[in-house]
Amino acid sequence: MKEFCYMNQQVSTNTDRVGLAWIIKCSLFFVMLLNKSKLFSLHVLVVLSSSISSFKKSMLIHRLKFLGFMGLSLIYQTSIAATVENLYNTAWPVENQTQNIRDQAMSEAMSEILIRVSGSQDVLSISSIRDALGRSNRYILSFHYSPNENMLLADPQEFPLLLNVKFDKRQINQLLQNASAKLWSENRPLILGWVMYSDIQNGRQLIDESAASPITELFKAESGRRGLPFLLPRNDLNVTNNYLLSDIWGHFEEPVREISEPYGANSFLMVSLEQRDTIRSRWTIVDDCGKRRWDFSSQNVSDHINAGIDAVADFLGGCYSLALNEVNAETLSLVISPIRNVKDYGLIMNTLENLTAVKHINVSELGNQNLRLSVSVNGSETDLKNAIKLSRRLLLRDELGVAVDGQRQLVYEWVP
Repeated sequence: MKEFCYMNQQVSTNTDRVGLAWIIKCSLFFVMLLNKSKLFSLHVLVVLSSSISSFKKSMLIHRLKFLGFMGLSLIYQTSIAATVENLYNTAWPVENQTQNIRDQAMSEAMSEILIRVSGSQDVLSISSIRDALGRSNRYILSFHYSPNENMLLADPQEFPLLLNVKFDKRQINQLLQNASAKLWSENRPLILGWVMYSDIQNGRQLIDESAASPITELFKAESGRRGLPFLLPRNDLNVTNNYLLSDIWGHFEEPVREISEPYGANSFLMVSLEQRDTIRSRWTIVDDCGKRRWDFSSQNVSDHINAGIDAVADFLGGCYSLALNEVNAETLSLVISPIRNVKDYGLIMNTLENLTAVKHINVSELGNQNLRLSVSVNGSETDLKNAIKLSRRLLLRDELGVAVDGQRQLVYEWVP
């Protein structure tokens, strides 16, 4: 089988029929090699993806990915960042099923989706976006009504129904791109929330995942509204001592970072809510792309959580969302090591191909446990580096000015 793949690399360029038979046989060979994890199979994969030229190369690559890379790209999941499900779906409370009410609700629902997908509330200030909101039905795949049983969305007495809307991902993304707005993919940083609430009667309390509290539900609802993967800490006796609670309340970064590590989150958020004559809150988000702090004052806890989650989402969206209307995409050279076996290769390629910041990848070189890739970028070099950080598997070790082929070179260490 090995010899067949090498021999037919040249012969199979004559016809699609022979080429497809070659792909199928070679793909089966690669799948068999997955368990052996031989670097030889990496070399063959590179030959397959980079050396074919004359017979409909794009079709060949698509078929090869489907047949030969099934065992690589579908089995291995690398990203520690969370994948947000139903990013383009929402539910909007309505009074009834009349046309006027439905049209207004669809426009409001589309506004929420555009903010969620772009990562910024400012997207609604773009004139072409505002115009599109008046034609929201063009961007909808389906909708249906259901009973409103969620007091957090709206009072069921006043709004007895929910209009559940599924928007067209392709159309929404195209609208944002045409408007020169940014796009934030489903792959987003997982946020660990250290939330404390204090009042005169009960003093300071840590809100954990087991707390039967309206505050818990508000955080879940508001983070869902903005498409933020959000996690509250476990009810852990090791955390609930006075020293650590004081660290959380005081927003001391290093001790809170230490107790956050076992959760594997990309970011941690410290929130202090204090109720006296009025309610005051302080919010601090710590993420790989930076740190930000906000203070709010209001009479209503829900207003604090709404404003705080919006601030956090806008900050993270500014870090990780991308402008996809670049005419001349930047191309960078990535050097990654060590590549020990076919599993490492598959994990790395799967990680990079799933990043919105990556437009296209070419394998330039493979040998001596080093993999060099030519990566065409959506956005900028900073956008790519921020996106790669989320994986926690690729650690930036060096940034070289210009590589041999004229591309800037980023050197990464692969951590399985």
